[in-house]
Parts: sequence; C-alpha cells; structure tokens
Amino acid sequence: MDNSVVVQAKSGVRWVGIGQVGNRLLSMASTIVLARLLMPDDFGTIALARLVLGFILLLSAWGIDAAIIVEEKRPKQIANVAFWINFGIMLALGAIVIAVSPWVKNFYATPVLQPILIWMGIGLVFQSFELVPRTILNRELNYKYLTTINLSVELVTNLLVILLAVLGCGVWSLVIPQLVASPLRAVPYWLKTKMSPTLYIERADFKRVLSFGKSILGSELVRYLNTHTDNFLIGKLLSKAKLGYYSFAYNLANWPVENIVKVINTVSLPALAKVQANLAEMRRLFLRMTEMISLVTFPIFGILIGVTYEFVVVIYGVKWIPAVRPLQIIVIYGIIRSLFAPAGRIFLIQKKPHYMFFINLIQLPLLVAAVWFGVRQAEIFGAAVGVAIVLSLGGLLNLIVVSKMLKMKIAKFIATILPGFICTLIFLVSGCLFKRLLFGLGIPAVLILFFYLLFAGSLYALSLRLFYPRLFTDFVRTSISIIGITPRKVFEKLKGNRH
Repeated sequence: MDNSVVVQAKSGVRWVGIGQVGNRLLSMASTIVLARLLMPDDFGTIALARLVLGFILLLSAWGIDAAIIVEEKRPKQIANVAFWINFGIMLALGAIVIAVSPWVKNFYATPVLQPILIWMGIGLVFQSFELVPRTILNRELNYKYLTTINLSVELVTNLLVILLAVLGCGVWSLVIPQLVASPLRAVPYWLKTKMSPTLYIERADFKRVLSFGKSILGSELVRYLNTHTDNFLIGKLLSKAKLGYYSFAYNLANWPVENIVKVINTVSLPALAKVQANLAEMRRLFLRMTEMISLVTFPIFGILIGVTYEFVVVIYGVKWIPAVRPLQIIVIYGIIRSLFAPAGRIFLIQKKPHYMFFINLIQLPLLVAAVWFGVRQAEIFGAAVGVAIVLSLGGLLNLIVVSKMLKMKIAKFIATILPGFICTLIFLVSGCLFKRLLFGLGIPAVLILFFYLLFAGSLYALSLRLFYPRLFTDFVRTSISIIGITPRKVFEKLKGNRH
C-alpha cells in the first residue's frame, strides 16, 4: 500500500475519533440541559416521530455511498448518477412521510405528530444534498475537513436546541435545529468538492449504483426492527411519557457502545482487513479488540450500575427517577453488546454479512414476544428485561458463530475479558460499602456521586496495575498511540513555547 495512503488513513482514524467524541460530548451536554427544561412527554413524542422517520428511511439504504467509494474507473460519473438517484429517493420518501403523518397522528392519538412529521419530511429533501459530497470527501480520506464541519454544525445546533427550549418551544426545540443542520453541512461540502451535477446519465452507471442495494436493504430492515420494536410497542401500549423514560434509559445505557466501541472498531478495521487471509492473526486481533473494549467499557458500565440513582438525579434531575430501574437492567445488555460488537467486523471482513441478517431474523419474533409480555407484566421495566434477555442471547449467538469462523475457543474469549471484569467487580463490591459509609455520614447525592467516581476510577486503575501490570502498561501505551499524544511531544511543545 502507498505510504501516503497509510498516513492519510491513520490521520483519518484519529479525526474520526475526535469527531465522534466531540459530537457525543456536545450531545450529552445539551441532553443534560434539556432534561431539566423539557418534559418526558416531549422526549416521548420525538421518539415516536423518529421511529416513523427511521423506518421510512430504510428505503433509502441502497448503498449509494458504497458505490461511490469503491468505483475506480468512472468516479465522477458514478457520483453524478448517485446524486440524482439519492435526490429522487429522498424526495419520494419525504412525500411518503408527509402522506402518512395524519395516520400516525391518529394511531398514537398525538396531534402534534402530524406537523412534526411534515417538517421532517421536508427536511429529507435538505438531507439529500449532503450524501454525495460527504462521500466524496470520505473517499479522499479528508476526515479533518469533515470533522471540522460536523463539530461546528453540532455546536451551532446544540446551542439552538437549548435556546429554543429556554424560550419555551417544547418539543419543537428538538425538531427545528435538525432542519437547520443539513444546509449548514451541505454548503461547505459542495464548496470543498466543487460538485456540479449534470442531467446526463448513462444507463449502465444507473444500474451499477442500484446493484449495491440488493442485500443491504434487507439487512437494514431487519436490524431496524430489532432495535426499534421496543419503542414501537411501548409507544402503542403505554404513554408517551413512559416511552420518554424508556428511550432515555436505553440511550444512556448504550452510550459507551455508540461512542467508545465505535471508535475502537474504526481504529481496528484496517488492521483486520490487512490480515483477512491469515486466520491466526485475525483471531489474535479480534481478541485484542475485545480486550481493549472490555478494559474501557467495563468500568463505565460498573459505575452506572453502582450509582445509577445518584447519577440520574444529580445530572438529569429528579423527574427522571422512573428511568432508573430500566437503566439498571439495560446496562446488562449494554455490557454484552459492547463485547460482541467486533463480531460484526469479522462478518464483514470474511464477506459473510448475511450471517448478521439471519441472526437478526432469528431474534426478531423472540424480541417482539418478550417486549410485549414484559410491557404487559411490568411496563417499561418489563420491556427492559425482555430486551436485555433476547438481545444478550443474540450477542452470545454472534460469539458462537464468530468463534467457529475463527476456530477460537470460548474459554480464550472469557480469559480475554476476565481482567476488566475482575477489576470492575472489585470496585463494585468495595464501592457498595463505600457508598453506605457516605450515606451514613449524611453526604448529599452530588458529593456521593463525585466521591464514588473518584473512588471507583482510582481503585480500578490500581487493581489493574497490581494484578495485571503488563496489561496495564500495554493499555496505557495503546491509548496514548491512538490519541497521538505522548509525554515527549508535550514536553517538546512546552519547550518550544519558551523560546
């Protein structure tokens, strides 16, 4: 591989990580503020609107971006065709969203859903101008520019969300900024890529772009149903406020997976692709990925388990207390999901994406039954139990299939995650006694949370250093290499600033 491409790829991975962390920090900060300004009913309403929009958007999953990225002979012509196909699809889907809005309003008995969906449908047309220029920048590995634009737009839209919420706009605080975001991203994308679509389209190019969507559409449909069945049933069988509590708990429990694990997967994917012909090396890298994920996410999930109540009350406010019990259950699924996330990479590298399709297909009826039964028995807590059980079993099935593909023993996998588990268990047990002591002293919840975080983080690092010194050193070095900052670089920078 060309050395310049390697350098670009490494730089790209770093910028992807910066963008992911930056976006989530901004999102989390605005969520903390909004949790105090908006009502659970507002979050439930927007969850229903996004549920409908997300389902309809599955019809846009034709792999248009993939067609642009892999094209070698006619990239400009394919990009031109892709733009018009995407524009036509998004225009049609926007019309569908607007057309079904009255039915959705009646189905959920929520009048405000109709105007929200109408504006979201219009927003899809704005979104159509983003995809192709963004994909061209991806193809050119220009992640620095993409991250700069995305973070700037995220900052503007999050500030707008908070401003609208302060002004009393309610649920519209979550709708209007998203309509503004697409043009703010699209304009600099077009200026950078100098796109100039033409109406001339060759039939062969048209067929080539659409051919990418044959298997992707089915997989995306089943995956979407698996991840949104719970929202659909809770929204129908219970109230919007209950759905707001549940979606709040689900999103919070999956925050480490959606952010930290995603970054680690991005960093590791090029390495897996290089060794796809070497099964032993791929097995080693898979276990290495799993080890890194367990060391990072286990303590985060452990802290969520240890101080769930204090965390929710202090950070988000007392009105979110009903989300505490579902959160404690969904965290269990979050742990399982984080560990089995690399399995999807193995399926892709080994060119077996249909395995994911069939596993998701097996899960779907079980998930529907479990959530329906759980809601009937214990409302959102029962739904959380059903989701945690079925999706955790699905994760185990993923592991079994991957272990056979890699010829890996399950015992080896368990040994890989054991250090993180043991060190987390140490601070969980000790933290329980520590928290009781703080309660006995009459310390307020905000200080209990602060002291627990300090105690848990210190004890986790100390346990890892004492019981697994080699792993601790390796983990620190790997983290530094990913971030790209070393003590020597910091020293040289400081030294340079003195002159």
